[in-house]
Amino acid sequence: MSDKNWIGRVAGRASSQAKSIAAQGRDRAGGVAEKLAERVPEVIDGLGPPAVPLQTEWEIGFGRFAADLIRVPDRLRRLTRKLDGVGALAISPDAVTVDGTKVAWKDISEITFGTIPDAFTANAADQMADRLTSALPRIPGRAWLVRQAMDTLVAIGLVLQGRTPGGPEDGPAHVLMAVNYRGRIGKKELNPGLFALQVSSLMPDVAAALVELCTRHGVKIVIRPPSRSANRAETMRALVTRLKTRADETPDAGPDDDDDALGEASQT
Repeated sequence: MSDKNWIGRVAGRASSQAKSIAAQGRDRAGGVAEKLAERVPEVIDGLGPPAVPLQTEWEIGFGRFAADLIRVPDRLRRLTRKLDGVGALAISPDAVTVDGTKVAWKDISEITFGTIPDAFTANAADQMADRLTSALPRIPGRAWLVRQAMDTLVAIGLVLQGRTPGGPEDGPAHVLMAVNYRGRIGKKELNPGLFALQVSSLMPDVAAALVELCTRHGVKIVIRPPSRSANRAETMRALVTRLKTRADETPDAGPDDDDDALGEASQT
């Protein structure tokens, strides 16, 4: 399949997939993450996908997404935005930023796309959970923040699980897997973390915008062949199961357990 045809298919499915997400979200009930999953389509719609072709910067941060999904009070939103440091994606005509690392298009040599089951590695959930606990500063409300982050990841995973029963037409054909670029001391590879991958899987226009920008800047596009052993449904089920396990291991602290300290932390 040509890149042009792929972009057309991706863009054409965006509207129908959004309706599919909403229908699946309405069927969810039960725990916190299951209830949050019902609101994922609303948050996605509120943030909006990148335009194709892209003329100005488009960005989505883990902290903003989680705050909107959980409906975090205004006084805690500055605290929640600290999650942007462990999960974010920004695309502009000048650069690509993945999880805090910004690379100018003039330095990018190629961008690799792959299928959803190949993009979500077996240890993606553990890597993200470990990063949350190691990268976030030890401030009042940290345990609460990590718990909200894990619940958000599970909620998105549940939506993706519902959208990927295994057929070839379910979900976007390809998602961002790697950005190869020239660093100061040689070639480097930038790989998106779990949140950036989830966003790419929910928004087909992310891949479409990146492909158009690659063409605009003369950047090589690599489409990795799908693994024969990879299965979308199994991959998503395994991811959600592991995320739930790690979420259950996170202390379930409330945002008001230390109200004064949390208020002070939210101003830092």
